[in-house]
Amino acid sequence: MSKLKTLSVTSLFPAAPDVIWRRLIRIETLQYVASPLLMFEPASHEDAVWRAGETAQFLLRLLDILPLGLHTLRLETVDHATYTVQTRESSRLLPVWNHRITIEPMGSGSSFYTDTVQIGAGRRTSFIHLFARVFFRHRHRRWLKLLKGATPGSAGTA
Repeated sequence: MSKLKTLSVTSLFPAAPDVIWRRLIRIETLQYVASPLLMFEPASHEDAVWRAGETAQFLLRLLDILPLGLHTLRLETVDHATYTVQTRESSRLLPVWNHRITIEPMGSGSSFYTDTVQIGAGRRTSFIHLFARVFFRHRHRRWLKLLKGATPGSAGTA
């Protein structure tokens, strides 16, 4: 396998960390912010909220058309105190997708939201790295759309 490539994308979100966090730890938020570019369909019944130590599996589709196979997501860290989620993800096409999400309070009700991912997919690594750039920018735009309707006291649904 080739070397891992790392990508990091940060955006300033107009919401306090707790507001973002309550949405971040919900599986339906992943489904919302990834769509319609990537569709995550639970492969089995899963809890609605992420918890450290859990493993979730999804049938992944590109643009809701092209099946990409079974995607496994292992939650290593789900830490409210530091607003951090760390996953180890993999699939047949993407053996290594180590994803870290951090939320940093910036005052005045805003936060920096950062996606950092290590990608390892052999000869496909460079292509997937390029796709990940597009995907994370898409996710951040969808997060901003989602947060426009958020209020500090509501976790809401995606």
